[in-house]
Amino acid sequence: MARVRGHWVRVSHCRQLIIEMMAACRGMPIVTIERRMQLADVIAARESLEHPPSWVTLFAKAFAIVAQRRPELRRSYFPWPWSHFYETEESVASIAIEREYAGESCVLFGQFRAPDQQPLAKLQEAIEHWRKTPVEEVRDFRRILKIMRVPRPFRDLAWWYATQVSGRHRTRQFGTFGISTTASAGATCQNLIAPVTTTLNYGIVHEDGSLDVRLHFDHRVYDGMPAARTLVEMEEVLRTELLQELRLQGAVHNRTGTVIRSVDVIYSDR
Repeated sequence: MARVRGHWVRVSHCRQLIIEMMAACRGMPIVTIERRMQLADVIAARESLEHPPSWVTLFAKAFAIVAQRRPELRRSYFPWPWSHFYETEESVASIAIEREYAGESCVLFGQFRAPDQQPLAKLQEAIEHWRKTPVEEVRDFRRILKIMRVPRPFRDLAWWYATQVSGRHRTRQFGTFGISTTASAGATCQNLIAPVTTTLNYGIVHEDGSLDVRLHFDHRVYDGMPAARTLVEMEEVLRTELLQELRLQGAVHNRTGTVIRSVDVIYSDR
C-alpha cells in the first residue's frame, strides 16, 4: 500500500478547553436516567408566542425550581482534604452554546444565577445574547478564553482545585448544573460528562407532544430514585407553573402588542 501522508494540526484554545474538561471529569461515576414527559400543552403555549422561550430556558428554570426544594441537587462532591459535599444556597445554570470563533466551531458556556427566580423572557434574552453577540463581547466567553491563555501547569492546578477541593471555585467556574443539547440538529446524546453534579439534555419532540428528557448525575451525590423523582417534579413544574407563565406572556403580548420587560438577568459573577 502506498504511504499515507498527513500533517500536524494545532489544538485550538476551544478544543483544548474540552480536552481539559474531560480530563477533569475522569473518575466521576456518571449515571443517566430518562423520562418521557407529556408536554403537549406546553408545546401549544410555546407555539402561540411570537418569540417563544427555548426548551433550554424552560428546562433551566424547571430544574432550578425543583433544586430549590431538593438540596441534593445543589451539592457537589469533593474528596480532599476529606470526603465532603459543598451545598450552594441557589442554583447556577451553565448553558453550552455553539459559536464560531477563530475560524472553527466551538462550545462555550454562559451562566446565570437562580433561574428559578427570573422570568422566562429575561432568561431567553440572556441566551440570545450569548448566541448572537460577538464572542469577544460576551463576558462569560471572555473569561473562559482568558483562562485558556494561562500556562498549562497553572490551568492544571486550577482544574484540580475546582474539582477536588473548592466548592466555591467550582460553582464560579462551572455552575451547579448544566444543559447541553443537540436536538436542533435532529440527534441526541445518550450520555453527557461535565464537571458538575447534574447535566440535562433532551431529544426530539414526538407527534403526540411527548419529549424524552435525560438527567445525567454524579452517583456519589445522590441515587437513581431521587433522580427519577426530579424528572417527575420537573414535568409537573413545566405543566403547571411554567405553562401558566407562558400563557400569561401570550395574553400580555396579545393585549398590548409588546412583551413586558422585567428585571435584568442576574449573571453568575455579579
